[in-house]
Amino acid sequence: RLWRGEEDFSFGEIASSLGGAVTVMGSGAYSTARAENPFGGIVPHWAVSVATAEVEVDRETGHVKLLKFGTVVDVGKAIIPISAKAQVEGGATMGLGNALFEECVYRDGQFLNGDDMQYRLPLMEDIPEWWETVMVENEDGPGPMGSKGMAQTSIVVVAPAIGNAIYDATGIRVKQLPITPERVLQAMGKV
Repeated sequence: RLWRGEEDFSFGEIASSLGGAVTVMGSGAYSTARAENPFGGIVPHWAVSVATAEVEVDRETGHVKLLKFGTVVDVGKAIIPISAKAQVEGGATMGLGNALFEECVYRDGQFLNGDDMQYRLPLMEDIPEWWETVMVENEDGPGPMGSKGMAQTSIVVVAPAIGNAIYDATGIRVKQLPITPERVLQAMGKV
């Protein structure tokens, strides 16, 4: 709900008052009130993750292929290890999309590529055969039996690992995500 003085409005009321003439966008934040977590402050969990990648870069097309990927994640306690591993690997796959494929294209505030044909998600063929996941169990998380959130931390480490692997392979840095073939070629000075 949105409040203005004593008046309050639902999202539906606000959206219908716009008459469909604009795209509604918003942002928000959440802070937990739990102050007794083991890390101090109001952070609900804190987990760390690292990743490494090996890539092949086609210097003619700018195409980046992930050849090998590994991640190490502090999961606190993996209560159901196979599920925890799937969470970590699912998060890393989301990170792969963020790193190489998923790009929102807007013009005049309109989302232009929001369909399956234009908004590229990772496919099974994008997942390398060599993928190693290591879960470190310190049992120091705020969840049951010392568990922590784990999938989220595996998302954010993928792009830096791939970016550094591209640098290692080519000597160039691509400083915008996703690292598309066009951006690789631009960084090489070919476009």
